[in-house]
Amino acid sequence: AGEQAKFSGILSNPPYIGQGEMSGLQAEVRLHEPASALASGPDGMDDLVHIVTEAPHFLAPGGFLGLETGGALQTHRLSRFLSQNQVGLGLTSVQIKPDLQGVERFLIARKST
Repeated sequence: AGEQAKFSGILSNPPYIGQGEMSGLQAEVRLHEPASALASGPDGMDDLVHIVTEAPHFLAPGGFLGLETGGALQTHRLSRFLSQNQVGLGLTSVQIKPDLQGVERFLIARKST
């Protein structure tokens, strides 16, 4: 088998809602979206952590990872996770960016070169 393709960037808006928050969602979201498209474990972090752990295998050196999260709490938790596992994961230059309403919702990181 040949070597796996590497990407210059990966963007994701994964499920990031905690299981306990599902009942509080707006009806138009809760009733029309599959739960698997919304919820990701008890605190909404399962898919986010999985992506930051696996994405480096698919990124070219210098490639970026961009994630939407549920907000500042998740974004800062992911940033801490990356700083604690930076050597093993190879993701550096972690940045937290706000959405249009000022909520720190986005995390961007680069794969080391």
